[in-house]
Amino acid sequence: MNIERSKLLVNSGYNLAAYTFSYEETIINKLQAGHINSKGETRLDQLTFIMAMEYVQKHKPRVVFLGLGKTDDYAHDGRYDLYLQQANKIDAMLAELWNYIQTTPGYSNNTSLFITTDHGRGKKSKWVEHGTFFSGSSQTWLGLLALILFRSARFSKKDKFIISNLQKPLVKCWAFPLTHSQVINYGDM
Repeated sequence: MNIERSKLLVNSGYNLAAYTFSYEETIINKLQAGHINSKGETRLDQLTFIMAMEYVQKHKPRVVFLGLGKTDDYAHDGRYDLYLQQANKIDAMLAELWNYIQTTPGYSNNTSLFITTDHGRGKKSKWVEHGTFFSGSSQTWLGLLALILFRSARFSKKDKFIISNLQKPLVKCWAFPLTHSQVINYGDM
C-alpha cells in the first residue's frame, strides 16, 4: 500500500498511534514503546484490535481495514495449538466488533463485515507454509456479515471469487466515494 499517495491513516506493526489518545491508546503506545521486549514481525492481534476499536468508537470511520497476523505466525512456527487458540480469540474480537456495529446508531443495520485472509495455507504436512510452491496456498476464503449490502446480488456455495476482483463491486455497493479521511487501516501491511 502506498500510504503517502493514498493519504490513508495507517496504524500497523508496532507504530505508535499518531492521533488524539484515549486511556487505552496511551497504554498501548507505552507498552509498544518500551515494555514489549519480544517484538515479532507482527504486533499482537489483541493490541491491534483494541487500537482499531478505540478509533472506530471515537471517529466513526466509514471504512476500516483490520489486518490480524498472529495465526499466520503460529502456523509458520508449526504451533497448531496456538493457531487454533488465536483463531478463537479473533472470533471473539469479531463478535465484539459486530455487537458494537449492531448497537451503534449510524452503523446498525447499515454496515457489513468482510472477513478474509491474504493467502491460504499449504496442504497436509505443508500447512505451515504458503507461497508459489505450496499447493493450496493460493486458495482462501471470504466471510461476509451483511444486512443490506448486496441487495440484488445472488451468491451460491459454488461461486468462486478472486479476492482482487471484489474491489469494483464493493465500491459500487457502498454507493459513495471514499476520501482518505474516511478510511483507516489497522494491522499488518
